[in-house]
Amino acid sequence: MRDWIEVFRTGTHTDSGGNTREWTEEDLDAIVSKYDPSHHEAPAVIGHPSQNAPAYAWVEGLKREGKLLLAKFKQIVPEFAEGVESGLWKKRSIALYPDMSLRHVGFLGAQPPAIKGLKDIEFASGDDLMTIEFSQADPKESDAEAKIKALEAALEASKESLSQMEVMFAETQQQATSAEEARKKLETELAAIRNETRAKEREVFVDTLVAQGKLTPALRQMAIDMVSIADAVGMYAFAEGEASATEKVESFLSALPKVIEFGEMAPGASEHKVDSENPKALADAALEFKESEKKAGRDISIARAVQHVKGAKHV
Repeated sequence: MRDWIEVFRTGTHTDSGGNTREWTEEDLDAIVSKYDPSHHEAPAVIGHPSQNAPAYAWVEGLKREGKLLLAKFKQIVPEFAEGVESGLWKKRSIALYPDMSLRHVGFLGAQPPAIKGLKDIEFASGDDLMTIEFSQADPKESDAEAKIKALEAALEASKESLSQMEVMFAETQQQATSAEEARKKLETELAAIRNETRAKEREVFVDTLVAQGKLTPALRQMAIDMVSIADAVGMYAFAEGEASATEKVESFLSALPKVIEFGEMAPGASEHKVDSENPKALADAALEFKESEKKAGRDISIARAVQHVKGAKHV
């Protein structure tokens, strides 16, 4: 006990008045700086005497080491020193005057030793006295508790990090789902536009053959269906090798001989003659007639319009 002994430490403590506060290293420095043995020599006592009690030692000095307030005692009663060293008074407390100066150091946890000849010390009235209990823990227990607290803190941090990652993953997954749905919608719309465009291309191709007299109007839809089926087939293994089914069918239809001979238009059908050997002129005239019919409320096919402007005759 002749070495420096821990009597207080930083942290949250509750005093005898029920007031809880956080004690800092600055508070410990203030207690050290206020202690003047020449003005008031603080005794070591058992419990927290209000006015008088025997002193078992005297505080020679105070100092702070990190988060701990240490006291060095003198004039120590041997029986008291043996009791402290054997662990009879593991708990201890300090009593402070309102100005933060040390009144006494109280040792708690066992009956005081029966020692004859000790003179009682007289304390002034302690109405404003502040006493704070401090339990000296086993260093091994302190280390274990510190490790447990560190592990608990790390666990909480890990849980918090995991929770944040789960939220981020859910948001990313939602964004990915939304993006995938948007992509599929765009693909569907694009496919619809492509199909519509290709359908118009098939009609233009076949109507051109009809206008050229290579197909009769009665075969128009059948030819469109043939090209449509070829589009669905895609690449096909022919005798001479793999090739586009569409190109094969379109090449076949384009190579057909003319089967319709167009004559001049019936009188009154048009003010201009149309050159039957000029596909463009024939198509322009047919489109013009088709448009005029549409304005009149009659929707006719391009093949019929061609027949009208040329007065079609089968060969």
